[in-house]
Order: sequence, then C-alpha cells, then structure tokens
Amino acid sequence: MKSHSKAIWTQGAVVYHLNIFIGSGIVIKQGRKYFLRSASLDETIEELEQDILRRMKKMRELARDIDEKMRQID
Repeated sequence: MKSHSKAIWTQGAVVYHLNIFIGSGIVIKQGRKYFLRSASLDETIEELEQDILRRMKKMRELARDIDEKMRQID
C-alpha cells in the first residue's frame, strides 16, 4: 500500500536541521545560501573523517603527555 501524502516541512524545521548540519560541519552558510562543505556528500564525509582522525591524533598526544606527567608525580 502506497501513501500519497507529502511531507510538509515548515521553514523553522528546515532551518533547525540546517543549523544542526552546520554545527556538525556538513553544511556551510554563505550569505543567505547553504552549501555542502565539499563538492559532493561523499567528499564532505571524507573530509569529516579526516577531521576526526586529526582530532583523535591530538587526543592521543594529550593523553600521552598527561600519562607522562602522572608517572612523574608517582
């Protein structure tokens, strides 16, 4: 059974979700227009993956520094 109803989004709902995408780095806003951060969704996800890997590397470095300082205290 098919449904023939159409989803109707309010402007507020669209803006709310766009802001979530902006906050997560998927979408950027230039003036009154919204764009994917890269040329395609696949490229955008690839860039986000690289961002995450860079952040994880920094977290590991910080963890090593903290561990080293904790060993010096003991």
